[in-house]
Amino acid sequence: PMQLFICDFQQEREGIVVLHNQPALINQLKKVLRAKLGYEFYIQKKNAERRYRVRLLDWDTENMTVEVRETLLPPSQTKKL
Repeated sequence: PMQLFICDFQQEREGIVVLHNQPALINQLKKVLRAKLGYEFYIQKKNAERRYRVRLLDWDTENMTVEVRETLLPPSQTKKL
């Protein structure tokens, strides 16, 4: 299964998203998941209506650029009675 990261991000242009000031996320991708350019994962903003399957295009120590491969609705939250 692909990893899902809840984080803030900005859409720079159609299909391209930049995640600014994300050193913890980048560290997780590099050190724990051993991701390389081309790695695919999901991102979603907190309380967002959309989830994105993205492909890693570029990164440095704090920022990364990803390509949106697919836009999805997040799984619905089940209410407990």
